Amino acid sequence: MASTIDELRKDAPSLFLMGMRGAGKTTLGRLAAEHLNARFIDADDLFIERYGNTPKDFVAQNGWPAFRASETIILKELLQHAERKKEPVVVSLGGGVVEEECNRTLLKAAWGSEDGVLRPEKRVAVIHIFRELDKVLLDSRGLPKWTGLVAGGQEVWQRRRPWFRESSSHEFVNFTDREVLRHASNRDTKDQAESSRAERLRFEAVERDFVRFLVQLLASFQSQTLPWKPEPKGRSYLVTLPFADLHPHVDKLPLITLGADAIELRADLLNDPGASNGQADIIEAYENPSLSYLSEQVALIRRHLPDYPLVFTLRTPAQGGRYPYPADAPAKALFTSLRHALKLGCNVIDIEMGLDPAQTQLLIEEAKLRKITVLISWRDQKPSTSGGFDWDVNRATDLYNKAGELGADIVKIVGTAGKLSDNFALQLFCSGLESKDRLPLSAYNMSYLGRMSRFLNPVLASVTHPIAKELSKEGVVGNPSMTFEEIQRALHLSGLVQQAHFLSIMNSESNCQRFVDWFNMMGLPYTMLHSSTDGDSLKQSIHHADKRLGNLGGIYFPEGLAWDARDRLSLPNMRCDANVRDTGTFDCITSTLSLESRLINTAPQSIEWLASNKLVEALVDTITASISPSVHLTKRSRMVVLSAHNDSHDKVDWYVESARQIAKHFALLCTTHDSKNKQWKAGKMPNVDNEELSSDPTVIINCQKSSASFDPTLFENPLGGLYVDTVEDRETLQILQQDKFKNMGWRCITAAELWRQVDALRFRAFTGRRAPSTLSDSS
Repeated sequence: MASTIDELRKDAPSLFLMGMRGAGKTTLGRLAAEHLNARFIDADDLFIERYGNTPKDFVAQNGWPAFRASETIILKELLQHAERKKEPVVVSLGGGVVEEECNRTLLKAAWGSEDGVLRPEKRVAVIHIFRELDKVLLDSRGLPKWTGLVAGGQEVWQRRRPWFRESSSHEFVNFTDREVLRHASNRDTKDQAESSRAERLRFEAVERDFVRFLVQLLASFQSQTLPWKPEPKGRSYLVTLPFADLHPHVDKLPLITLGADAIELRADLLNDPGASNGQADIIEAYENPSLSYLSEQVALIRRHLPDYPLVFTLRTPAQGGRYPYPADAPAKALFTSLRHALKLGCNVIDIEMGLDPAQTQLLIEEAKLRKITVLISWRDQKPSTSGGFDWDVNRATDLYNKAGELGADIVKIVGTAGKLSDNFALQLFCSGLESKDRLPLSAYNMSYLGRMSRFLNPVLASVTHPIAKELSKEGVVGNPSMTFEEIQRALHLSGLVQQAHFLSIMNSESNCQRFVDWFNMMGLPYTMLHSSTDGDSLKQSIHHADKRLGNLGGIYFPEGLAWDARDRLSLPNMRCDANVRDTGTFDCITSTLSLESRLINTAPQSIEWLASNKLVEALVDTITASISPSVHLTKRSRMVVLSAHNDSHDKVDWYVESARQIAKHFALLCTTHDSKNKQWKAGKMPNVDNEELSSDPTVIINCQKSSASFDPTLFENPLGGLYVDTVEDRETLQILQQDKFKNMGWRCITAAELWRQVDALRFRAFTGRRAPSTLSDSS
């Protein structure tokens, strides 16, 4: 999937945003239009322009029927306009547009078929902006266009909610953490500056969520987009979140996901408190969890674990699950919830065998059209005391073939081990399926005797974390589940994961310890060696690691290295990525052949080496995750690089060149501030005029290796921004912690935070795994 909206702008659909007033339709709509270079239309403003009155005054003079009829006329015109235009438009609709059945019919027809399946060829997406009711009502006090929302808001929401979901093709959650919501509800008694800053930071997080949501939505409309699948040549792991409510465990999520490639939300284990205390909407009362509760839980995962593919699972009692609840709920509840998961943009949908055939086929068809991965699953329910699952008979083959016929992208078959030999029978079954066009198969045995099959399973092997077992009061995880560390140690003892060595090229061994600790935490049989930067010593160290120890996995340079100096390494078949070509520097070298692949092919001549600049990647990730895309990262925003030397120097500076590359990535205006002569120097961005240079910067990256006095004129942007320290300038960081700068919205990324992210990216390049998180990291 492409990673930026710029890459996906071509053939983008028109977007129609709807939801309760105060949900964020207009603000998010403007953000979408800016990213798509599209025209933005506010239906309420269009109404005022055409009829000369606000909706409130129009209703007072002409009545509700006349207003609704006028609203329908405008809706028809907007939909026709979107259909005629080749370029996309972004439209924010009025909150009450769904009150009329004819409007709901128009909206559904704009994006889907008669059976409610998304049709991407229509090039329209209708997005329901869902927001917690308490927050909508809180923000609606004082809105100028309407005054009647707070009074009776609960009733309006209950009436409209199913209509919003019926009429929309997608749903985005304008998510607020519960702690933030509690503080916001008491804002009259809080410091106003603190409250304003907290609300600004809250919505910046929403904006970043929305940009990620847009990337996925736009990609689903691209014909070349492929559904997510685990890497075919390596091992992949799946961690299940086994909680009734994820909110209390937010700070533990990065720990629980240790080693995982994807996350499974077991939605049947969720327990919606609104359903049990009578607060749930009566229309959704048969669903526990309700659709709104599912939306909030998915949004929480997207906010705190944004880079993980999300597997949505609703396990029924027939397959060892708990859905639906109550047991006599109508059968449509399950498919309603599964289709809601598609609208939320879950990456993988787990569909049990044995459900209603017609509904199952319709669900699979829609998932395929949305570029969502279909996982077809079956679980053996026979207890281990009754004997294990017969992998060596036709039953397993029939299950696998049936899943393929249904349209599975991934097949999951879970048996039971009644004896140890059942695990060997499973391995024989899997090996018999080997073929070029084989569907990925995740297969293992339950019960304690089946633990061997769990670590031998190469596709989405189930992993847990000790803390998950402690947090799950009902023991959902169970004893047979293994941690990622346990699996890696078992694989190594079985000869399926071999030792590897990595080199740190630096004048001190201190920074190596972080990698050693991470290797140990994850049970990886890897070692980190150290070499000085001396040319002869460097060549000898590489030769020793690669030839004598064997299996050199990668090299990193904590201070970077010029690409022109690559001959000092004596590595054959070496190439570089785009960041290295643009900056002329690199800090990491990895083998293009994974460590797991070398178990099969270890010929030295088959190994190529890739040089990359992880400092650039870390800066991109850090900036993207820290500030507003609509305020601080626009095409007229300016970035400043603080440099302690003149631009005319001969030596390529890894810090400065990497920082300037960030301006190119975000299309920012870039200048360099020389601490010696205090002159502004234009960077690599072309066509920078004096007016643009005079704008206050929103991103400042400090690359000054020598001390320099604090320059307050850099931090005068009233909208605030981000200061990234690469060199541990404690004086500047202390100054920016003052209320003056905090209230303006300035945030700081310390050198320690940045370099941990750089090392985490190097670690992932080396191992193919995300670096472990700790409680201190998550807090």
